[in-house]
Amino acid sequence: MSGRPRTLAEHLAIHERLVIIQTLALQGYSRKKTAEVLGVTRSYLWSRMRKLNIDVPRTSPGRPKKTVT
Repeated sequence: MSGRPRTLAEHLAIHERLVIIQTLALQGYSRKKTAEVLGVTRSYLWSRMRKLNIDVPRTSPGRPKKTVT
C-alpha cells in the first residue's frame, strides 16, 4: 500500500461493502431478503448500496417499461 494510511471511515466502508455484497449473494441477490437478514430497511440498504457503488444484477424482469405511442 502506498500513500497515506486509510482512515477509519474508509476501513469501515470497505468492510460494509463486503458484508453487503456477500449477503446479497447468499440471498440470491434479493434486496428485500438482504435487508431483512442485515436488520435494516430496504431504503437504507439502497442508500448504502448507492453510496458504496454496489451494483446488483437484475434477477427478475421487473416492471415492463412504458412505451410511448
